Amino acid sequence: MWYRVRLEANTDTDTAKVWLNGRVVAENVRLTAYTNHFDTVKVTGNGDGVVHYDWFRVFEKIIHDDYVPKPVVPEGEEDY
Repeated sequence: MWYRVRLEANTDTDTAKVWLNGRVVAENVRLTAYTNHFDTVKVTGNGDGVVHYDWFRVFEKIIHDDYVPKPVVPEGEEDY
């Protein structure tokens, strides 16, 4: 069985949000160490079973300050 797991780590708050198959399953999960960056990611399995990881990717989510602003409704909008 395959699962799609996504982890969004916030280094400002040292917390993470965990997604499983497109749904949030945990929020505000405390990171085990305080950091402002990642140089290693360790994924482990728990128990006697075999765990396989495929298509493992790590990237920085870039937040832009210059998003397009919300549209302004022009005066006379109700006349249409």
